[in-house]
Amino acid sequence: MLFSVIISYLLLTYIPEPLDKIIQALSIIGVIIHELCHLLLCLLTNTKVKKVTLVKKIKDRREENKSRFGGEVTLNRRTRISFLQAFIISFAPLYISFWLFFSIVELMIDPDINVVLFYIYLFILISITLAAAPSFVDLGTIPKAFHDNPSYSLYQIFLLVLSIFSVWMISFAYKIQYIHEILVYVLIFLSYYAFKYVFKGINHIFIAINMNTVNLSRKIKYKRFKRRRYKPH
Repeated sequence: MLFSVIISYLLLTYIPEPLDKIIQALSIIGVIIHELCHLLLCLLTNTKVKKVTLVKKIKDRREENKSRFGGEVTLNRRTRISFLQAFIISFAPLYISFWLFFSIVELMIDPDINVVLFYIYLFILISITLAAAPSFVDLGTIPKAFHDNPSYSLYQIFLLVLSIFSVWMISFAYKIQYIHEILVYVLIFLSYYAFKYVFKGINHIFIAINMNTVNLSRKIKYKRFKRRRYKPH
């Protein structure tokens, strides 16, 4: 993350002309991948998307003559996302892009690789590095989502930490080796929802018990005021 942030912001912000044009041209594929990562995680988290712009020219606010390439995934105005949704969607380009980055590196170290493919892969790696860092707009959605519902946001963080800890403990205790690291994230995802619905079920049980207790106490109190009729044998 630090590498991508430093490289992308320094090169795209402070490199003078005409080198900045070359840097921007190199980042186009990365920008498209960046926005596709946002879109993919929006779909996976059931977040409604209004508009997707994979790449467009954006004017620099600090310098009017300068412009850069960027993209945009716009959500519906009425859509309110939770803290976890905001966190996952905002950082999506970072972890998906770099997972893609290291997958491409594995292909590049093959000694029998074609020369043309090698340079294509190299171009994609440079482009990913330049565009993987989350923007300030991306990061701004996280505190906003937390502020909208702090208690539920803390509950989500608790569930996530509990899920990660549980998967780690089970994997460590039984010495489980995974075929691919993505399986770990799938297990964390499943654990999160398992804990979520277990706690939801416990909550419903407590509410049901509480309601029954209240209704029973009302019936007992009401009996004192009921009219007692004489019933002859």
